[in-house]
Amino acid sequence: MMQLQQLNAQFLNLIQLFVCVGLLSFMIIGCKAPQRITVYNYHNTFEPPNGIKIKANLYCDQTELSNASWREYQYWTARVFGKQSTKFLETKIDTAVWLKTDSCLHTLFQYYHRHPAYNNYPLVGISHKKAEQFSKWRSDRVFEYYLVNNNFIPYDSFQTADNYFTIEKYFKEELTNVVKDHRVKYYPNFRLPNLAERQVVLVYADSTNNAFLEQCKSKKCKDDLRTNLEIYANISPCPKENSFAKATRPVWFSIFRKKHKGIYNIRGNVAEWAFENNTTFGGGWQDEQVQILANDTQVCTGTNAYTGFRNVFEWKKWEE
Repeated sequence: MMQLQQLNAQFLNLIQLFVCVGLLSFMIIGCKAPQRITVYNYHNTFEPPNGIKIKANLYCDQTELSNASWREYQYWTARVFGKQSTKFLETKIDTAVWLKTDSCLHTLFQYYHRHPAYNNYPLVGISHKKAEQFSKWRSDRVFEYYLVNNNFIPYDSFQTADNYFTIEKYFKEELTNVVKDHRVKYYPNFRLPNLAERQVVLVYADSTNNAFLEQCKSKKCKDDLRTNLEIYANISPCPKENSFAKATRPVWFSIFRKKHKGIYNIRGNVAEWAFENNTTFGGGWQDEQVQILANDTQVCTGTNAYTGFRNVFEWKKWEE
């Protein structure tokens, strides 16, 4: 009976790993069957979750990071380190940012990050440092998933603060019962985009969205795309009587999602942290569209209700 319970626990933990990587993201859009990859060429063929290929060895998240993805990060951290640990406390976000907005949005202080209705809405109240910490965690989890899925390492269902998987521990051979494979030389690197990469992403997003719009044959298709791809900004959050207050909108839309390889909310909705300190891209729901188009970058020194982030991705070679 004890052995059966242990097997069940291992199975459930393995499922949790797949779910964890599946949500990254970011709210990974559309579940795909596990992808077996030629081992010597995996860094040229493996597509990261939620990633859109911009150019050789540069992917960008199709969407902003969602509340659901952040809660998965918190769940993993609490399970491995404990809810009283410093590591877990570092994952908490500033929900009080909603109390600094219009009074009609003050209830979001309690509900926006926690309620399932906001699962697919963009995370806000996030500092630059916390966004960087998440990006590192995401890199570790995606690499672990790749190695487990391709039978390079066994999945450890009982990871603790002393033996949890990281990229550094794998390459330095610091993991118990794990032998580094000499064929694995590259690791996934999720991070915040820098100013130069932002310009490349903008060019891709604009050209792809315009090209897809031109392919629409029906009036409904064109109207739907124009509505969903417009800049979501200059929002007046306090509604008329008998309607709901709103600020952000969901990070993605269902219309043509599977066919369209565009990048959603690249401007507006929420501003996004840049790699450079105190810098954000794209403006947020409270900004004017004219301002966003005139100046893509803004100075930001703290948390607020209109700044989140998305990752770019690249493969990096481990240097001994």
